[in-house]
Amino acid sequence: MKRFTFVVFFLFSISLIGFLVYKTFAKDSSTENVRAKVVIPVTTNKTEQTDSTESYSSIEVENTSLVQLNFDETLITTLSVDINSDTYEDQVVAVKKANNPDIILIIGLYDSKSSEYQRFTELQTPIFQVKSFSLMVMDLAGNHTNTLVCTGFTSDNDSILQAYNPVIDKNRISFSKIIDLQTDGTIFVQQAQRNDNYSIYNMNADCFPIIMYSTEETPGGTDYEQVQTTYEWNKRTSVYEPTATTRLSSKKIAAKELARILDGTVPTFRNFLDGMWYRTSNTENPRYLFFDPKSEEIIFFDQKIQEVYDWLNNTLRRNGIHITASNKSISNLVRYFDITLVSVDEIRIRVRDDVRMVIGTDTLWDGVYKKTSQNMNSVKTKHSEKTSIISVMEEGAGKWKFQENTIAFAENFFTLTQNTTKFTGVYTTTTLFNTDLIQFRADNENCLLNGFFMYKINEDRIDFIPVTVTTSSCIIEGSAMPIRMEKYTEN
Repeated sequence: MKRFTFVVFFLFSISLIGFLVYKTFAKDSSTENVRAKVVIPVTTNKTEQTDSTESYSSIEVENTSLVQLNFDETLITTLSVDINSDTYEDQVVAVKKANNPDIILIIGLYDSKSSEYQRFTELQTPIFQVKSFSLMVMDLAGNHTNTLVCTGFTSDNDSILQAYNPVIDKNRISFSKIIDLQTDGTIFVQQAQRNDNYSIYNMNADCFPIIMYSTEETPGGTDYEQVQTTYEWNKRTSVYEPTATTRLSSKKIAAKELARILDGTVPTFRNFLDGMWYRTSNTENPRYLFFDPKSEEIIFFDQKIQEVYDWLNNTLRRNGIHITASNKSISNLVRYFDITLVSVDEIRIRVRDDVRMVIGTDTLWDGVYKKTSQNMNSVKTKHSEKTSIISVMEEGAGKWKFQENTIAFAENFFTLTQNTTKFTGVYTTTTLFNTDLIQFRADNENCLLNGFFMYKINEDRIDFIPVTVTTSSCIIEGSAMPIRMEKYTEN
C-alpha cells in the first residue's frame, strides 16, 4: 500500500511539473506582441531622391501602440485623444503594412470593462512619404468636435490633406470624411485666434478655412497659372466645400520658363534657389532666406536672429521641391520646406518643424518670397576666389587689433579675443543694392563682430561700418560706432 501511494504521488508530481513547464512556454508564445517601431526614411543620395520607393531604418522610441499590432504592421506614430466622448482616452495609430505602400490609420477605442484598447476600424490614406506625415486633432469647424487631420505627400509628391469627424449615434461610432484634398501645390489650414466665448462659454466659433494652391495649364498650353481655392465648413452638409476660387493671373509662368526651371533634375532647381530671398509681406519686420546649394546651407535671418541649417536632402515635385534640413547648432532640430514656384522670381514657402503638427499660417517664416533682382545685385558669395577685402584681412599672419581686442582671420574663419573671452565665427562677402558688404556670423551673439558691415581699406587699416539691410536698401546704423582695425604685430 505504501509503495502504491508513493508511485501515485511520484506520477502526480511529474505530471504537475510537466504541466507548469508547458503553461510557462505556452504563455510566452501566446502573449508575444509585435514590438512597436518607428520608421524613418533614409536617403542614400544627399542631393536627390525622386524614386517612388522608400527605404527605411528602424529605431526604438518611446512612441508605443496601445493597440496590438499585427506582424505585418510597422508603427509610424500614435495620437491619444477621446474619440467617442466617453471620458476615456483612445488612440489613433498610423502604420504601414507589408503589402500596402501607403499609411493606414488604425482607430483603437478603450474598453473600460476589459481595460484594453479594441481595434475598431482602419482608415486608408494615400500618403506614402513617412517623414512628410503629420497627424493631429483640431476643431476645424469651430463646433467643439475632435476632427482627425492628417497631411503628407503621395509617392508622386502631391500634397494631401484629409480630415475625419467621429459620428456617434446610439452608442455607435463611425467616421465621416469631411474633406479630401490632393494637389501639386500646397495646402494649409488658415488658423486664427478664437475669442473667449469659444473657450470659456463653450460657444461655437467660425471655422478654419483651408487654402489649396494648384497649377493649371492655360488654354493653348502656352502658360501655367496659380489657382487658389478656399474651402469652408458647410453646416447643412457637414463637409468642407469650396467657397472661392481665385486665379492669380498676374503670376502666370510661361511654359518655356517653367521647363527651364523645372527640367526634372534637382540641381537645376537648386541653382534656381541659389541666393537671397525676402518675404514680400510684413515689410516692417523683414525676413530673409539665403539658399546656398554649394555649401549645402539654408540661412534664416532677420534683424534679431540668424539660424543656419544644413541642406540634407530634397525631393522634386511637379512645380516645386520639398527640402529637409537640420539645425547646425542643434542637429536633432529638423525643418521641412515645402517650396512652390509662383513666378520666375517668386516662390511660396511653407516651413514645418519636426513636431508632427499641421501647417498653419501663423508660422513665422511662411509666405511668398521674392528673389533679389538683378538690378538689386542679388547676393554674390565668393567661393572660388577671395575678394580684395578678404585678401587684405588674411594676408600675412592675418592678425589685427582694435581697442584692446585682437582678432585673427584665416580661411573665412575668425577668432576674436575680447578681454579674456574668445569668440569664433565665419565671414563672407556679398553685394547688395550696389554696395559691397561683408557679413560676420559669430557663434555668440555677444560678439562685437556680428551682422553686415560696409568697409573701407586704408593701407594697414580697415574700417567696418555697421549697416542694416532692408528689402530696398542698406542703411548705416547711426548709433553704432565703426570698428577700426589695425595690423597687429607681436613684440
